[in-house]
Amino acid sequence: MNNKKLNIAKIKTTSSKAVAFDEVTNLPENIIILGIIIISLLVVVLLIG
Repeated sequence: MNNKKLNIAKIKTTSSKAVAFDEVTNLPENIIILGIIIISLLVVVLLIG
């Protein structure tokens, strides 16, 4: 019983990761958000450096 539950949990986590990856690649809004995050990180690095 425990092994079956573990396998189901593994399948759920991998499928949710795949779905999240699909959402990120499909939605341009998420790409814009990622770009803003990357730019802000670069600005912080430049300010510290």
